[in-house]
Amino acid sequence: MATLGVYEEMAKKYLDKETIATEVIPDLWKLSLLSTLNHSQFKKFMGVVKELSAKVEEQHLRQLEGMKGLDDTPAPADSTGLWFFFFLLLYYCNSPSLFRYGRGYEPVPADCGQKIRCQPK
Repeated sequence: MATLGVYEEMAKKYLDKETIATEVIPDLWKLSLLSTLNHSQFKKFMGVVKELSAKVEEQHLRQLEGMKGLDDTPAPADSTGLWFFFFLLLYYCNSPSLFRYGRGYEPVPADCGQKIRCQPK
């Protein structure tokens, strides 16, 4: 039960919500399941777990509310990438090198003794 008091005091005064949620509350659950606890001791553990869970929930909701204002403003539409893709596509569709090798043609080195391999269309 002394451990419960230490965890409770540390969580209330010194620890942030992430540490409480990921370290303290899981440890309290493990300790609360010990078979050496009686009914009233278990209820004390559950009371602290619920209290700390409420604290984490409140702090996290407050943080999300603060971030909500950032999410509500629409981001300016950035069409730079779309225009770049369009001009790149236009360039390659009109490129003479595309028609020189053609689709499905694979140029091979001159010293390999093979001709250009062609895949039928």
